[in-house]
Amino acid sequence: MRLHRVLTIASVGLSLAFGTLLSGLTGSQALAQGPAPAAAPDPAFEAARAAFDALPEADRRAIQDALVWTGDYKGTVDGGFGRMTREAIVAFAKRAKLPADGSLDTKARAALVAAGAKARDAALFKPVLEAKSGVTIGVPAKLFSKKTASAQGARYNTPDGAAALDVFSAPDPGNELSAMYDRLKVDAPNRKVSYKVLRADFFVVSGDAAGRVFYTRVARGVAEGAPVLRGYTLTYPVQQRAAFDALNIAIANSFSPFATAAVAVANAPAGAGGAARPPQTPGLAPPLQASAPRPTLVGSAIVVAPGKALAVLASRTCTDAQIGGRKATMSPQPGPDGLVMFDVPGQTAPALALATGSASGPVVVLQQGPRAGVPASELIVAPGDLGAGETGARVFAPLQRASNGAAVFSRSGALVGLVGVAKSAPRLVAGIVPATASPVIGTDPAKAFLQSAGVVSAPSEAGKGEKSAGEIAAASGASVLPLFCTQ
Repeated sequence: MRLHRVLTIASVGLSLAFGTLLSGLTGSQALAQGPAPAAAPDPAFEAARAAFDALPEADRRAIQDALVWTGDYKGTVDGGFGRMTREAIVAFAKRAKLPADGSLDTKARAALVAAGAKARDAALFKPVLEAKSGVTIGVPAKLFSKKTASAQGARYNTPDGAAALDVFSAPDPGNELSAMYDRLKVDAPNRKVSYKVLRADFFVVSGDAAGRVFYTRVARGVAEGAPVLRGYTLTYPVQQRAAFDALNIAIANSFSPFATAAVAVANAPAGAGGAARPPQTPGLAPPLQASAPRPTLVGSAIVVAPGKALAVLASRTCTDAQIGGRKATMSPQPGPDGLVMFDVPGQTAPALALATGSASGPVVVLQQGPRAGVPASELIVAPGDLGAGETGARVFAPLQRASNGAAVFSRSGALVGLVGVAKSAPRLVAGIVPATASPVIGTDPAKAFLQSAGVVSAPSEAGKGEKSAGEIAAASGASVLPLFCTQ
């Protein structure tokens, strides 16, 4: 069966300039949308934007994700409303014979999301945590039905080998991100680079090589206390762009190199890297099996002195606590906002200094997030913004579950707060954790608690200059440790 018949995506007849596609896949939210008209305000545009912005962020992202699968949207799923989102909504509405004013009522949204889900399900597109590389990425198992291990991750292939998705990781001894970019950005015989961009924490290079489209995306972060590069390369024949270009967008939007949320390989067919499910008797639930208590990641803890760690917990119950792989004992004296102190004998990670006073503006959050294995975690680096909310300081960032106790750093590298206890766990949207507002405990109450517990914190030094997220993670990530409790 020919490839374009295997993948049923509602993007038949899609006409797409590849340069336009790439400009929407560079990772930053701001890069995804063309600017709104800068001339005289367009009342219709502003009304559509107001209606879109009034929706919860999860709904906004779900709309954009569905528009990707219907072949109408060619940008990043970021929840923002711009020219590209409005044009995509209008295109879908016209085809569905709905009012084409750029807005969607409840019924139209339901129809759009259903259409997107139908196309996504037809491709068996699921976010998969590739264990060897640590990358979470969407894989269309209907098309990429063959999986083989590689030295640095895994390769997913079409049955005839015409298209491939390579997922990989590599150590980052210092400047490997820029060095890799320099190697890949160069034209060569039968190889033409059509798009390239390098930022502090990621790069994208794409073009054509020997009749095949290639798209490579690599991000830098920290895993298990060590700097690492994680990325992927998608390649497919130039003549099959009509089927693959829209899929390229969906894969790029699903790419999550350091957010190892639990994702499904359960629906992957045997032979696509997943194992076939055992048969079950119709109408009967599988039998329950007793399981022994096991360690569960409940948050992050920061080292504040030799053998001492500070954490934030929603509950005072933490049995068999482990911090950074070492046995920990909780102090019986709790602090405000869930602050707790732990004794961690033998813990020698550098102590973090709490900055003085309040802060606001761009920040970087370091948290220990879930990873396959028990107990296992990895450092997640999440850029965001710190500001004031109705009930106190809030950080707006894509945090994983168990984000309480995560360290909030200013862009100069100063520790300006700890993430408090969230009211609810984050929801995945198309396999991605969207940015949401989380409470922040300022350094003043944290310092007061340390003082009451008799802990002398490291002297605070004012940060100098603006640092990248990777630089902040490399400097302080070893002192942000996972907190496990047995449940």
